[in-house]
Amino acid sequence: MDDYNTLLLDIYHAARTLPADEFPAVLMAMLRVAVGFDFARMLRADISSGAVVVHGCIMDNIPTDNALDWETIQRQDVVLPHVLAHPGKPVSFHCGTLFAAPPHAIMRDYVQRYEHRNGLAVMLPDAETGLVDGLSLYRAHDAAHFGLRQKQLVQWLMPHLQEALKLNRQLAMATDLPPAHGALLIAEANGAIQHCAASALALMVAEWPGWHAVRLPTALLEALRRTGVDRYTGKHLVAHCQRYRTLLFLRVTARSPLMQLSRRELQVAGLYGQGMRAKAVAKALNITPATARNTLQRVYLKLDVHDKAALAVLLRQPQ
Repeated sequence: MDDYNTLLLDIYHAARTLPADEFPAVLMAMLRVAVGFDFARMLRADISSGAVVVHGCIMDNIPTDNALDWETIQRQDVVLPHVLAHPGKPVSFHCGTLFAAPPHAIMRDYVQRYEHRNGLAVMLPDAETGLVDGLSLYRAHDAAHFGLRQKQLVQWLMPHLQEALKLNRQLAMATDLPPAHGALLIAEANGAIQHCAASALALMVAEWPGWHAVRLPTALLEALRRTGVDRYTGKHLVAHCQRYRTLLFLRVTARSPLMQLSRRELQVAGLYGQGMRAKAVAKALNITPATARNTLQRVYLKLDVHDKAALAVLLRQPQ
């Protein structure tokens, strides 16, 4: 019990003191010593629709391209429904036995390629967000089964792992980054997602249909890697990026309809939205009243608004 208490103190100390880009790896290293495993994955997901929609993923000694393979086999994973049905209760399994039947050929191939021969998995709901946090540990040796002690330890630790990761993210956002508008998405420099808010996920999927919150889309990652680029504008979203050590903190917002307007159209819309009449707008911009009225008609058509009040509402939205 003393060892367990010391481990908890170490975890929370690390959560409070380590930068957000270092803490997940240190947490996994501490867990590796305590439980013993060769590979690990910790994910945050939404299961409200019946499917597992990933919002963030931390992987230890697992290649990033594994995420795509896991997406293709998760519906055949018989462990997943069990841990979802028994929240907070770890289950251990021997993959060779579990997937021995002929229908599980794809699972056997997956297990062999990634050496996930013995596993220990648990899921725990997060009452604050409505999401679930899942931890999967694997051993490569066929005879290296997870026992009762490891199951009990993971059951005790899982709520603290969940809380420590939240604490570390909150401290990083509160102390190291200025406040910003938009839904938060945190990724590593290689594109691996650590955290993705639900509203950010919805916008990302609208921009890249079928996207899963495991790795940043290639187009977005490549744009952010260009020197000096801290903003990405897509068809449906705008992502502002702040770099903190080796992490990317993205604030994702819906793309404003105002981005369709030309510089002159924005000028006319801005003055008209402040209450000016067409003649006053024309005088302020040194254009003819007819030009002001024609420009305003184009603004209404592009923004699909029909009066000054609706235009003013759009102009007040954060850009």
